Amino acid sequence: MSERTEAERIAVAAGGGMADAEIAAAFGLTLPELRAKYGRELRMGAHQKRLELIEALYDLALAGNVAAARTYTQTVAKKPGPAPLPKAAKVPRVRKPEPPGKKVIVNAEARVAQRGTAWEAVLAAPAT
Repeated sequence: MSERTEAERIAVAAGGGMADAEIAAAFGLTLPELRAKYGRELRMGAHQKRLELIEALYDLALAGNVAAARTYTQTVAKKPGPAPLPKAAKVPRVRKPEPPGKKVIVNAEARVAQRGTAWEAVLAAPAT
């Protein structure tokens, strides 16, 4: 066994899948003490140690170790693709008002056709 600091050992334990309570018990700490002193190792330890193992496996595969190459490719094959980007919020589409149709325009023009003519006084709008 190589000489590791306590922080490295905790990161290895976290990387190995041990629960925080198990790690605290193994190192003779309370759970709050463990989280206060080694919070980073608990959060990042699993990722860092997994990366170290994958790098070592990759190096062995490049050196010609067939078992390491198979294990590496199986590990990579299990990895899902990159996380999808968060979707942008949909902006509601504002519809332009439709232009009035031919009949609407003709009816509107007919209502004011008398203006400016001799018929204006005769066809004055009735008072309501």
